[in-house]
Amino acid sequence: MEAGGIRELIMAISPTIEGETTIFYLSKLLRGKPVQISTIARGVAFGGELEYADELTLGRSIVTRIPYKMQED
Repeated sequence: MEAGGIRELIMAISPTIEGETTIFYLSKLLRGKPVQISTIARGVAFGGELEYADELTLGRSIVTRIPYKMQED
């Protein structure tokens, strides 16, 4: 990997069908790249919008992020 390159992509997308589909699509595009893909932990209420999350909740969600595992066909 190049010095200063991206090592991790943290997805902070709403936990809706559209959000999950977006994460799946982006992870498929990045397959085979040396980038760890993670999603924030779901400390934000399901269906809640990130813009309404307080700093503490959002911070904890990032610290406890979850590696994204794409389901194989």
